Amino acid sequence: MVTSDADRTAATMADAALSCLRLGRPALHSEPRRLHAGPMELPLDGSDLRHLRIIDIELAERVCVAVRDAPWNTIPATFDGWEIDHQPDPFTVRFRGQHRHETIAFEWDGTIEGHARWRRVIHDG
Repeated sequence: MVTSDADRTAATMADAALSCLRLGRPALHSEPRRLHAGPMELPLDGSDLRHLRIIDIELAERVCVAVRDAPWNTIPATFDGWEIDHQPDPFTVRFRGQHRHETIAFEWDGTIEGHARWRRVIHDG
């Protein structure tokens, strides 16, 4: 079956819209960066920590910042200022997030740190 450019564009836009509803962003990032702190694995997917595990036990499915408007729509973020210091143990990730839509203008700084004995996530904004 041959599809037109318009059909492919419509399918891509539908996928992006569905992803925005589910994830608060247009599409999944590439393969998550696998961070480790002692026995804990912390996959970094964009600015989200996903499926935090110790061995085979999932402790949290997702740690993220979600900014909502009055009707409860998720306002997607853009990110910059990424600094990633990933050693076997410890690691530090820093970045800046901005959410902008109509009257909403929210900026915050994110820091994720991991060490064999502790982990810390800071969202300051």
